[in-house]
Amino acid sequence: MPPGKSSSATPVAPSPSAQAASDVPVIPLLPETVMNPAVVTDTPQQANAAPGNGNPATNGQVTANAGQAAAAPSPASVALLNIAAPPAAALNQQFSVAVTVANAANLFSAPFVLSFDPTILDFVGGSEGPLLKSDGKPTSFQVASAKQAGQVTVNLSRVGNVGGVNGAGAIAMLKFRAKSRGAASLGFATVRFTDPGGKSLDVTPFNTAVNVQ
Repeated sequence: MPPGKSSSATPVAPSPSAQAASDVPVIPLLPETVMNPAVVTDTPQQANAAPGNGNPATNGQVTANAGQAAAAPSPASVALLNIAAPPAAALNQQFSVAVTVANAANLFSAPFVLSFDPTILDFVGGSEGPLLKSDGKPTSFQVASAKQAGQVTVNLSRVGNVGGVNGAGAIAMLKFRAKSRGAASLGFATVRFTDPGGKSLDVTPFNTAVNVQ
């Protein structure tokens, strides 16, 4: 550069790409829209809504309650009370019937009244089964019969400040005599099982019959 002359920058022509970029209009950004999840529902929930009720949050609440109901705890176990008897007996034959319990849970007292057909069977006697004394604790057992009415009353309970028993087994053994031919029904007229606190336990009783030939 010759002495005495000031320096100046030579202008540079913009490139085609820079020129094109400068021609693009700038669009200002809008604030991001946030959707409220409470108003986002699927079609089945809206279809199940009550007429005139367009509140999707209500539908969502119904769905949540349904999930809570599905997770509810299962009900307490139910004891099964059966009569194990031979399907047939000969005339004048004596036979034994076992009153058994399955699925027992905390069983303390197990009184019951068993009905039978007094025109076909005679009650001979009864004894306690092993279930309530399976852990060696003392029990009380009493049996009485109303032969004309065709009923056997059994009072059976554990004794003292002890807990109940669990599991399955016989609670009573009853003996009958077949005195006439026919189908002799055997069933439960009354059942009241309780836990050590006196609370009634759920029991499902089953009936049976013996064919005297």
